[in-house]
Amino acid sequence: MRLAVLCAWLALVALLVLTLPLLPARVASPGHAGQALPALGYVALLAGTSGAVLALMSAPLLGWLGRHAPLLVKVPHRRYWLAPERRDASIARLRARMWPMQLYVLLVFAFVHLHVLWHAHPEWPQAPGRIWALVLPVHVVVAAVWSIGLRRAFPKPP
Repeated sequence: MRLAVLCAWLALVALLVLTLPLLPARVASPGHAGQALPALGYVALLAGTSGAVLALMSAPLLGWLGRHAPLLVKVPHRRYWLAPERRDASIARLRARMWPMQLYVLLVFAFVHLHVLWHAHPEWPQAPGRIWALVLPVHVVVAAVWSIGLRRAFPKPP
């Protein structure tokens, strides 16, 4: 799974770099009306932010936190599951659950970039307007499914 996440991140970076010529000279800053970034700055920001988010969700960081700062690791029934005698197995279980979430996060970054490209090129075939209304429900469903899976992975202590 680690290889899949690395390949997906490299594919995202390749998408960003290969579509750089298709971006306008200045890309509107999402959520900040009237502000814009140079196209290269936008690509660097998206590539860097996605890499930083992946690093924060990474197995090595989770392992380090589990050993040195277990109170920063948020799992259901943390006191039981992160007790020293169960900590390594629990962190391994959590690390395994992070891979699909990392892939989802990369998909979201790619989706944001494609949205910027579509917005910059109104002459291209556009996605139906209603598709953007699905973004929030999809996030809610993904978060709910992941949270339910996390609760099942770390059930109430016996």
